[in-house]
Amino acid sequence: MNDSYIISKMNEYMFQLNERLGKWLNKRLPQITANWWDELVLNNLSTLQKEKVLNSNVQELSGLDLASLLRVFDRNWFVITSSFFVNNKERRNIHKMQDVRNSWAHITPKEITKKKVIEDVETIIALMQAFDATMKDTRDMENFIFDIEDDKDIQIEPAKKPEKKTDTKPAGEIGIGSLVTLVSDSSAIGAVIGKDGKRYTVLINGKVENFYEEQIRIAGAKTGSSHVSLQRVRTALTAYQISNPGSSNLYSLNSARIDFVPYQFRPALKMIKSDSPRLLVADDVGVGKTIEAGLILKELEVRDSINSVLIICPRPLVAERKWELEMKRFDENFTQMDGRAFAEAISETHRDGAWPERHNKTIIPYSLFGEDSIMGTQSTSSRRKKNLGLAELDPVPHFDLVIVDEAHNIRNANTWMYRGVEIFCRNADAVVFLTATPLQNSNDDLYTLLNLLRPDVVIDKDTFRTMAEPNAYINNLLRIIRNQEEGWQEAGKEEISHILNTTWGRSVIQHNPDFGQIYDFLEKESVTRDEKVEMISKVEALHSFHAIINRTRRKDIEDFCIRRNLTVKVPYTSVQRNLYDALMEFEATSLGMLHGSQSVRFMMCTIMRQAASCIYGLQPFMKDIIARRMAQIQNDGELYEYDVELNSGEENALFELQDEIAMLTEKLPEEDPKFEKMYEIICEKQKEDNNRVIIFSSFRHTLAYVRRKLEKRGIRVAQVDGSVPDAERYALRQRFMVSRDTEDAIDVLLFSEVGCEGLDYQFCDTMINYDLPWNPMRIEQRIGRIDRRGQKSDTVRIYNMITKDTIDATIYDRCLNKIGVFESSIGDCSEILGDISDQILKIMFDPTLTEEERNLKIEQMADNEVMKVQEMHRLEQDEKSLYGFDLSNYIQNKDVQDAENMWISPQSIQEMVEIFLTDLLGEGEYIRGKGELKNLRLASDKRSQMLANLSTVRIANSNNASKLWNAYLKSNKPTLPITFDSVCAKDNRQAAFLTQMHPLVIQAAAYESNELPCEVGVSISTDELPAGDYEFLIYVWKYVGLRPDIRLVAVSENPIVQKNILSYIQYSSEYEYDDAGHETVWDAMDRLHYGKWQAEKAVYTEDVRNECEYRLERLRHSFNQREAIFRNMIKNAEDERIIRMRQSQLDKLTADFEAQQRKIDETVKRVDIHTNLQVKGILHVEG
Repeated sequence: MNDSYIISKMNEYMFQLNERLGKWLNKRLPQITANWWDELVLNNLSTLQKEKVLNSNVQELSGLDLASLLRVFDRNWFVITSSFFVNNKERRNIHKMQDVRNSWAHITPKEITKKKVIEDVETIIALMQAFDATMKDTRDMENFIFDIEDDKDIQIEPAKKPEKKTDTKPAGEIGIGSLVTLVSDSSAIGAVIGKDGKRYTVLINGKVENFYEEQIRIAGAKTGSSHVSLQRVRTALTAYQISNPGSSNLYSLNSARIDFVPYQFRPALKMIKSDSPRLLVADDVGVGKTIEAGLILKELEVRDSINSVLIICPRPLVAERKWELEMKRFDENFTQMDGRAFAEAISETHRDGAWPERHNKTIIPYSLFGEDSIMGTQSTSSRRKKNLGLAELDPVPHFDLVIVDEAHNIRNANTWMYRGVEIFCRNADAVVFLTATPLQNSNDDLYTLLNLLRPDVVIDKDTFRTMAEPNAYINNLLRIIRNQEEGWQEAGKEEISHILNTTWGRSVIQHNPDFGQIYDFLEKESVTRDEKVEMISKVEALHSFHAIINRTRRKDIEDFCIRRNLTVKVPYTSVQRNLYDALMEFEATSLGMLHGSQSVRFMMCTIMRQAASCIYGLQPFMKDIIARRMAQIQNDGELYEYDVELNSGEENALFELQDEIAMLTEKLPEEDPKFEKMYEIICEKQKEDNNRVIIFSSFRHTLAYVRRKLEKRGIRVAQVDGSVPDAERYALRQRFMVSRDTEDAIDVLLFSEVGCEGLDYQFCDTMINYDLPWNPMRIEQRIGRIDRRGQKSDTVRIYNMITKDTIDATIYDRCLNKIGVFESSIGDCSEILGDISDQILKIMFDPTLTEEERNLKIEQMADNEVMKVQEMHRLEQDEKSLYGFDLSNYIQNKDVQDAENMWISPQSIQEMVEIFLTDLLGEGEYIRGKGELKNLRLASDKRSQMLANLSTVRIANSNNASKLWNAYLKSNKPTLPITFDSVCAKDNRQAAFLTQMHPLVIQAAAYESNELPCEVGVSISTDELPAGDYEFLIYVWKYVGLRPDIRLVAVSENPIVQKNILSYIQYSSEYEYDDAGHETVWDAMDRLHYGKWQAEKAVYTEDVRNECEYRLERLRHSFNQREAIFRNMIKNAEDERIIRMRQSQLDKLTADFEAQQRKIDETVKRVDIHTNLQVKGILHVEG
């Protein structure tokens, strides 16, 4: 088989891939946005590609070549994957294909080998199949692979060229007193103060650290740079990026055993960009807050030593091991605490001065926080034996990270749950709150959470209200800029004036560095889409709580199923109605006698709702209810503010009602219309493959009644409420999840409100509300158990059982159903609907209203709330129609895509690890397997070598991956299953997942970064540049200041080379060049670099100064408010001791403010950009 034939076949297959990819994109891109050609295609082509398309008047994807289509797909990766499922490995195949296309564009005969041809055709086949090709479409390609394998004339692998390696040994003798620099960072200079064999103790950056001989060299020694292969340059740059993470890049991408979902990385991105690592993640129900918290953990692990993590959550989540199991997807092992373990941990902390190491990563349920466990010996409870309490510990336990799930549970600061969380958060380095419903009842809920999360910012309620005041105007400004209706500039300026009329606007917002740019933007007559997108981000950042809260709405991601709401209304039978009326009359009469008429209706709330839920469930307790109330009236009058006097008429009426209720209770027929209707629904569901049903009720007596009835009918049913032990709760979930054919499977699971919070039941698609809470946020929590990410059904069914002519029917018909909570998520409306349950209570139990007036008021209130929600949705639809797609979703994906680091992709990590293994252990096939699941095979002596090398590397985080890697190296097993792919890792939990945080990868990065600085030659085939050679330099810029960052910066006299060389290197080929003349050009280019560095430093310095001044204004505002409070206290105090105490507090406040002020001033003074030249290169462009 001759070379020309092979090249022609490769071109033929690449043409077929071009057609297939074009058809796939043509089908999907128009679904993302109506203006897809401009926004997703033209805007993502290179300058020359775009110019070529416009000059040729190409207006269809079929007119683009393969290079252009690959670029369009790659640059729209996040947008595409947020709308359609595409396996993450296809991204790697796209990158491989860019390399394949480039190499075959100028391949030489000596480069055509069996290995190359087969691997490249396999890449084409994989992409063809990913883009919906059939087996028939790829059959010729597979046959071609067989032909290549059988051909004996084709060389198997290219002949290995001798490779010059960088000399990493230090130049000159290193001894005590020597000035040295790090091999991996020549800007870090220190002095050797001790030596033990090959280990040196160095005072560097104000710290004493230990290094091995290979890690340091004499400062100022000429190391030069040597020519290395292109593969080694890629590996070295990957190694450098892993060893030196920057704040502008996400390192948690591909770090967990999860599906890739772009929006779930936004909280991690916000966390690393925040001035303080404390965040409230207020995403809608089912969006994936648990995964988001895990990604934050991985992101922090890259940057800091995160060895102690506390998770606080509701008890059901502990019972079902939700957090424990979820954290295993991040290679983290957590313990779970019960009361005994918690008490032991407190005791050990008191004894040893530190939290017990075995519980460094642990999960605590809220239920463990009570008066005895918090206050300990200071508790006022009746408990005889009192152990030490959490609040008595000194020092308070410290955790690197505290995660508080379902944080709305601590919205009331006067609870022991709040106090327990407060103690742990107060002494934590980083804190994350998770809740889908931060506004359960009112804005006060949000204040409580933010005050606990950031007490330095949200100092008190007055501060919270001051900060919140301009946010409504900021939201209006956002909508104005998004919609840009006629006169939008003037409308925007009006909102700006409203913002500045608020205290926070005048004192803080006007000093925001972006505020002037926003004002200038409103002066423009016309603006581009990119300018709009940039300005929307800047306006969002004005929001007072923008840096503290992350909010992802379900509607923004459009990745959930349809809610089908089915109302089942059932009337009372005549006997039920008579019993209900008699019970209500008895309660109203008896409570009126005890308390007067004013509060009777409010006190009847519970009994009215219980009876509306299930009067049969109340039946066994009816005698006790009546007897207890009669006893209160006859014997316990002294408990109230006045004595109760009964006249004979009232007495007779009550006794008559008592007798009537007793008689009607006995006469209740067996048949219950409400239950029978529900039973019909369950029976229909049992005919389906997925026969599972969840039933909710707010009342245990209802659940117990429904359970008994269903068991009699032969339905396999179980009940979960607050009384169910943890082990039983977990077992019930497992039985509910298994196949219906399993003997002990459960068909129907009954839940109370407290029994289900935070749990995932997306394997069930049908829910029955036997009764309904009046708070829409609680209904949202119920529905969110099944309507969440991972639900396999396209539709979830929600049946609402309503008893006619009851208080629940009134609320449902006139309020809840109008709001639309059952049809779609209302999480994004929480600010509007948060206090609706309070409004319902006030109206329903206002004794001054008649029934008609009450119904009218409830309906008017619901109509007002619906109008607010509809107006918000209308504005969002206007925005959607303006842009052709949801701009908020676009901005979210763009943020994440901009933070992606191409040097730490799974493919780059694999390449680096393979080279490291060869460099450290010698030639050999250590990683075996062609699929995503591979085997690492190391003989005993190689494992010993690897273990010795591991001892020279700093592994900051002690997680499960580190423990298992150590165990493997010390074991007798030669083989370890591994993968570099997150999807494969998800499906193969036994495999070691080699991410940038795995100790093997950290070892490889530490070793391979020594290749820098170096020289390299690269070759590409592109229409963007004329044929020829172009010199370039690659520097590392280390930003010192407010947010330390590390970036790779390219320099070239050709602007196209300068802009694209870092991406060219990813898919270019090796180029051999002579040394003549290049050194002179490189030296001259250093002056070009100096000019670029000067300009960037000036911009960076100005940005840091502006940001620091803005932070100082915020601090000053908070200080002034608190100072005024203390001065007023001192002025009004008469006791000398109190005056001294308040003065001491004021002095400390002043000292703290001055210290923060000095710290900010020092930050401005330290601003710099340190530069290191890492790569000198030649780019060869083929003619």
